[in-house]
Amino acid sequence: MKNVLIIALLITLIGCSRAKSPIGETSEPVTISGAVRNYSPGLNPRQITAEFYEYGTGNLITYISKIKNDSSFTIKLKLYLPQTIWLNYNKRFDVIIHPGDSLFIEIDASKINNIDFLNSLNFHGNNSKSNRNLCEYLTSLNNEHPHYTSDITFTLSPNIYKAKWDSIRSCLLKHRKTFIKENKSTKEVKTWTFYNIEAIYLNSLLIYSVTRQRFDSERKRVVWDLPVDYYDFIENVPEINMQSLVYPGITGFINTYKNLYLFTKLYNENIEKNPHVNADSIMISEIIKMKEGNLFSQLLLIEQFSKKLDSYSIPEFELYLDTINKYITEPFLKEPLINSYIKRKNNYENPGLISKTIKTVEDIDGSVDILKRIVNDNMGKVIYIDCFGTWCSPCLDELPKSSELIKRYETKEISFIFLCFSSEKQKYDALISDLELKGQHYFLNEQQSQTLSSILKISGFPHYLLIDKNGNLIQDGAHLRPSNQSTITLIDKLLAE
Repeated sequence: MKNVLIIALLITLIGCSRAKSPIGETSEPVTISGAVRNYSPGLNPRQITAEFYEYGTGNLITYISKIKNDSSFTIKLKLYLPQTIWLNYNKRFDVIIHPGDSLFIEIDASKINNIDFLNSLNFHGNNSKSNRNLCEYLTSLNNEHPHYTSDITFTLSPNIYKAKWDSIRSCLLKHRKTFIKENKSTKEVKTWTFYNIEAIYLNSLLIYSVTRQRFDSERKRVVWDLPVDYYDFIENVPEINMQSLVYPGITGFINTYKNLYLFTKLYNENIEKNPHVNADSIMISEIIKMKEGNLFSQLLLIEQFSKKLDSYSIPEFELYLDTINKYITEPFLKEPLINSYIKRKNNYENPGLISKTIKTVEDIDGSVDILKRIVNDNMGKVIYIDCFGTWCSPCLDELPKSSELIKRYETKEISFIFLCFSSEKQKYDALISDLELKGQHYFLNEQQSQTLSSILKISGFPHYLLIDKNGNLIQDGAHLRPSNQSTITLIDKLLAE
């Protein structure tokens, strides 16, 4: 531990002399290192993860560092601009980090309670004051307003729901003002806490609109039962600038704003009247008209175009390359998006050797037999089956987590099976190659997809199955997502049997 603390001191000294580049123009290396106090390899997690959203693609980027024998860890990554990194070791916590930063964190493995855990964190090096201040703010929020949304449900009428959130927002802003005054918060923590409150407020109001949808049989379309003035709060959305992006919830707000507000607005104004119109073109035109070239419109365009890449719709993405070049000007947005396009285009056209591991089931007599074959080929092992499609956004979000599960259990008696339903083969090949997803892969044609969906009673995707070592189906459903801790707990239990 003594050597580890010496490293922390060196990081502090080195960090003070770093040179800064203009914000957002180039990516710079970041080092997050630290030590785990009261660490016991047999009892405590042996790795720490760091996650953050890449603004240019919307992808959740994950880094993993093993805890060394001396209880130390090191994570190296690159950032274009100040961001919040989510670190996860026993508990998930927020760390503000800048391009070029070297930050050292001491974690106490014996602290289980959220508040005790936050209070035990020690920071050394760049931005240590802001991070300590942020922990203090989150602790004060947990202490004084632990259940501030407990009486809010989607069953409330629009006016009452909105009024309750107005009250919560006022209460949180008052708490923030008092905290900042008493704790002399840094400018960055002031920004983080403000956009934290605004993003929670705005997302909550936007998500509520989904619960007010119903099908109008006369007009034969979905309608929203909301008062005319419900969306008035949109007029007061705070400016989205470079500094605001230090709070990661801005990504979620951009998503809900585009998909739950802007789409609803355009649907009512244009798409309902002309159902054959190109919805993508209308959306893009509307975003460009908003405030041409400002950061908010660029982030909305990124949200629109990155979904094309996520679903490997390469030809459709290429139709908008000129638009991207003209209207997305920030390097921290454009460069990751174009790099992602180049990589995925290459995998789309040349899926590589990994695609050769994909099995079609044309040689199997019926969809029932594929399940029998999977069970028979993997008898004596726990079997985790991931049913998904390339067109399913929630499925694609979970696949990297499936890859993490595979790494977690690489030495255990468990097989990971991936069944692809109702998808284009070329998109699927590119996806598997891009993710370098191991496991056993089966590509189902449309008839096989429909038959197997019926047999398994799949009502939505993603869908998962967990089978024990004796070939018995233990559970199935969307709740077995690889990102859920309960899934890991159940797998551990089956492996121990």
